[in-house]
Amino acid sequence: MKTVIITALKQETEAVLSCFESREKKSIGRHPLYSCRSGGVTALVIESGMGGKNGESAAESIIEADRPELLVSAGFCGGIDPSLAVGDIVVAQEIIAFQEGAMERADFISFAVPLDFPGKRGIFITGDRIMEKKMVARVIDEAFRHPVLEMESAYLARVAARENIPFLGVRSVSDPWNEELLFRIEEFCDDSMKISPARVLRSIIRKPLILPQLIRLASGGGKASRSLSSAILALFPLLAGNRF
Repeated sequence: MKTVIITALKQETEAVLSCFESREKKSIGRHPLYSCRSGGVTALVIESGMGGKNGESAAESIIEADRPELLVSAGFCGGIDPSLAVGDIVVAQEIIAFQEGAMERADFISFAVPLDFPGKRGIFITGDRIMEKKMVARVIDEAFRHPVLEMESAYLARVAARENIPFLGVRSVSDPWNEELLFRIEEFCDDSMKISPARVLRSIIRKPLILPQLIRLASGGGKASRSLSSAILALFPLLAGNRF
């Protein structure tokens, strides 16, 4: 099965790459691309950058260059459900695009994973920006199971559906339901929505009260990375025999 795994952040990419015995760095357009191998499993890993437009660009680029048989959205998410702890894995059973205050279901061809695959089945809510979790919790359907917030999966799922390619969303909770960001993510990013260390430092100088939260988020990101790696490794039996 020809598989492409799309991440948004460097830390997410590193968590996925750690699962493979070898990887060769390339690029496709402006996106870093890694050709990865481990035993009988090979995959392409693309770091898109944050946000739906970056994810959409990465997905369209790789489909045009070398059409995959499976597209995977892998990375971190924010928990909305109080039952979700940092490091929990959530697999997308449904995806909702939450853009400009409106919610719309993103249909996709689901790649079925076995019942014993790690994690909970839940709802991915793809925002067009970092949103307040309490606000989202108030407006979503109470029947939604294990809802999480992220920024790319609806765009990726729609591209995959348009091209008739199965899709799988796998996310690890990096921040819990009661951790609201004290900053706008745009403050940390350049024009392409990539995190800039210089901008992060300037934000800390301007708003020193965000430093304790950044330390908590870094700790949560480490735990989320380890869980994400375990989830990707659990996919390997399904991907064996994949060749590029």
